[in-house]
Amino acid sequence: MTIKLVTSTQQDDWNNFVISNTQSAFYHLYQWKTIIERCFKFKTFYCMALKDQQIQGILPLVLCDNIIFGRKLVSMPFLNFGGVCAVNQEAEVALLQRAKLITSRTRAKYLELRHTRRIDEQLPVKTNKVSMTINLTPGYEKIWEKFSGNLRTEIRKAKTFGLEVRSGKEHYLDAFYHVFSRNYKIFGTPAIQKRFFRLILEELSRYIKIFVVYFDDHLVGVAMNGYFKDTVEGMWAGSLSHIYPKLRINYLLYWEMIKDACQNAYSYFHLGRSTKDSGAQKFKEKWLAEPKQLYWEYYLNSSKKLPQLNVDNPNYQLPIKIWRRLPLNVTRMIGPVLASGLP
Repeated sequence: MTIKLVTSTQQDDWNNFVISNTQSAFYHLYQWKTIIERCFKFKTFYCMALKDQQIQGILPLVLCDNIIFGRKLVSMPFLNFGGVCAVNQEAEVALLQRAKLITSRTRAKYLELRHTRRIDEQLPVKTNKVSMTINLTPGYEKIWEKFSGNLRTEIRKAKTFGLEVRSGKEHYLDAFYHVFSRNYKIFGTPAIQKRFFRLILEELSRYIKIFVVYFDDHLVGVAMNGYFKDTVEGMWAGSLSHIYPKLRINYLLYWEMIKDACQNAYSYFHLGRSTKDSGAQKFKEKWLAEPKQLYWEYYLNSSKKLPQLNVDNPNYQLPIKIWRRLPLNVTRMIGPVLASGLP
């Protein structure tokens, strides 16, 4: 088994493997390498396992280097999952060994692999996240019938307020980022820079759709989804429900996205990752989404314990409170510097 680092000259070979492999995800596409390198200037290591000139597996790695949060090797940062994708265990082992070697050579604190299944039972793992997925194959009419009476009532109420849901691409980027960045401020979390989303639309436009919700010409909700193979990837969504709590913005937004996915013959809708037993998971369960365990596996290099880069960490509670009180223009200015270290 040979492991090689892939460059743009092998982009088509890489993507053809991603498209044909049943274990691959939208986040494995080669274009993410270009997006992350151009946006964050991070070094990437796109590893390909070969045997008899045939691709046996891939592993995209990104060296996230931040002056505040240090250096770590991640697959895939800022995205729901990624990690090793291979046709057999031999390739998995070889790719993992190369990843460990790169971790040591780059002096990264640790290696973080975001998997949908265990790859190495010997690695320390976090299991506090799940991917919430709706089966769309019955069609939206049957899905509507399976909804609880309360959920259908909430959707109907949203419609009575005259909310309008639209969809498109680059035309709605500014609208998307306006709500996205405001939402992150409310959560007390730095938001990724707008350039990241602009590059996504440049490199992956054929796979991307932005949804926006308007109330009397006021923008109140947004979402950005990826459409790959038979699955819709819900990547980022947000609304101004804290300002307009009676409008049921998210209820109409989610319903219109589900209808759109069904009408375009997609089979599954990943509503993104959620913390187990959280309010987000319970909201997604209303839409008949079922949890699938996520496994974030780690190889600890210089780090002595698993990282805790999340809003539940007690050490971050005071900074979160301060961030929420800062002016929006300030958080938009300094947020991207911090966000690049919180993949």
